[in-house]
Amino acid sequence: MRFALFVVVLSAALSAGEDPSAIAQPTPSTPTAVFPIPTDRPPTLASLRRRFRGARVRRRISYGESDPGFPIHSFCVDLGARCGLEFFLTPDGRLHGLTVRTPTFVGPAGIRVGASYPELAAVMESDCIIGLGDDIGLFCDVVGHPNVRVVFTTPDLQGDLSHLSETPTPAQLAAARVVSFYWNAESL
Repeated sequence: MRFALFVVVLSAALSAGEDPSAIAQPTPSTPTAVFPIPTDRPPTLASLRRRFRGARVRRRISYGESDPGFPIHSFCVDLGARCGLEFFLTPDGRLHGLTVRTPTFVGPAGIRVGASYPELAAVMESDCIIGLGDDIGLFCDVVGHPNVRVVFTTPDLQGDLSHLSETPTPAQLAAARVVSFYWNAESL
């Protein structure tokens, strides 16, 4: 099965010479264009550099805290933020996921970095949790998009976290802001 994540990108980020039929036309309300990120062919350094002309695109290898012996391969696109887009690859080079850390892109249901939880509450599943493991944040899934998870932060998610429970309080939800969102090729 082929999955695709639709993101909104500023028209300037689109490379010249792309097939116009693959790109939706901007509407008067948004000076942006929508394009799919296909998962049926793996991204390459060259293809991402063509797609995001002028942005720094680099290969990255990192190691997770829970399994430091397992390398995580990805491509970072510095567009709007350092590693504003990070394309994660499987060991055989297929696209596994995409993390968005820049307000340049808007995800499903209008999700964007910097938005508040109250702005997005209507499109969030009601079972958000506070993650205190490898990743610290308030994690929420998006209604109707089982492959997308949003990461929020709040002022109290710093320093000593031993006092926090896994269930966010109304005050935490009111103060939460999106720091990233993640799309996975498989349902989360």
